[in-house]
This record gives sequence, C-alpha cells and structure tokens, in this order.
Amino acid sequence: SHQNNQERIDLSLPSIQHILPLTQLASNDLSVMKAIVQISELKNHLSTAINKLESCKLALCHGWRSLQVKGLLDRYQTEIIKYDEQVARNSSKIDGSNSLVSLKKMSEVLEDKVAFEKVAENWYESSLTMSQILAERNIWYFHFIQPNQYYSTERVFSPEEKIFIIEGHPYAIGVRKGYPVLFSKVNSLKEAEVNIFNTVNIFDEEKEIVYRDACCHYNMIGQTILEEYIVNSIKTIMEKEDIN
Repeated sequence: SHQNNQERIDLSLPSIQHILPLTQLASNDLSVMKAIVQISELKNHLSTAINKLESCKLALCHGWRSLQVKGLLDRYQTEIIKYDEQVARNSSKIDGSNSLVSLKKMSEVLEDKVAFEKVAENWYESSLTMSQILAERNIWYFHFIQPNQYYSTERVFSPEEKIFIIEGHPYAIGVRKGYPVLFSKVNSLKEAEVNIFNTVNIFDEEKEIVYRDACCHYNMIGQTILEEYIVNSIKTIMEKEDIN
C-alpha cells in the first residue's frame, strides 16, 4: 500500500506490483510479466543454491557454494531494483486511455502518516468484517500478523541471513512504518473478540536462517516455526472454547 500511495493508486487495492502486470497483460504489454518470470526463476535458483550451501560438509564446498549464492543474490537484487524502476516508469500507463484495463488514480500522494492510518483502518475493518461474517455461520476465524525481516525485533541476523535484507527494497518502508500502525489496532480487534495473534517475535530465539529471499518468504525452518505457532494458537483457542 505504501507503493500504491506513491503511485496514487487506491490504498484498498492490491499492490501496484501485482496490479500493473495484470493490466499490462490485458493491454498486450508483456515486458513486466517477462521481468516477473525472470525474477521468479532467479529466486528458485537462489533457493536451490542456499539449500546446497546449508548442506555442505567441507570447507571447499562451502566456499564454492558461498560464491555461487553471492553471485545469484547480486543478480536477484539487481533484477528486483530494475523491476521496481520499471513499475514506477509504467505506472503512469495504468490510467491511460489506450489501455484495455485502466484504474482511476487518486488526486494526490498522501502524507505517510495519513496513508498508513488509512491502510490500517482498511485492515482493521476487513478483519473485523470477516470475523463477524464467519461467526454468524459458526465458522472459526484466525488472524496472524507474520514476522518480517524489515521490522526490527530482538532477532540477531547472521551474515548469511543479512543478504536477505536490502535497505532499498520496495517493501521495507511499508513494513517499518506500517507495522506499528497495524499493531495499534490489535487491542481493538481483540476487544471485538477477533482471534488475532502477533507473531513478529517467533524467530527471535532461532539461530538458523529462516528467510529465503529479500521480500518476506521463509525457508522450511521458518515455515515450520510459524506453522507450529499457528497450530498451537488455534488449538489453545478451541480447547478454551470447549471448556467454556
């Protein structure tokens, strides 16, 4: 949503990085889609290389795989930056009269404080509404705020994992400025009996690498930690309900 604000795209819509490729695909502009495919392939290669690095037993293997990972990461980061610049260049076309699909832009870029408050309010209302709708149908609803490497906690990142933190990454500002505003709504959701959980600290004691890219995604270790937290949280709530 931070990027949407910068490009004057409505804050309630999905990220411009997701909308733009679809609108351009409908308008027969495949350049952004090609860039996404290339980034996806690089990410897969990087993930494979990291897995091989983690399984190395010998110093020679570790040295070679480290160089391979560094090379792939440099390429991946370069392509991410190029893609972000391409999205910014092409965003002016999203409301163009020549496009098959177009979106009306906001009249101006909002101040960060105003924009993030609007985002948080949309987020709050969406979660509350989903919880209420499902409650009327006797369906459980659970909401989890996931950890992100761009939101600082007590976790100490190893040099190997720090490669997944890019200071100029397009998502970094949104996480650092947006998460605190989301957290300010958590108590209100709990008071409305929404089952919401803040998981941002669950990796703090884990020594192994848990992230697998510079966006927000986890490797198998990270996924397992999050899955176990989710399962235990749901189990606790359901058992408490059975007791009552």
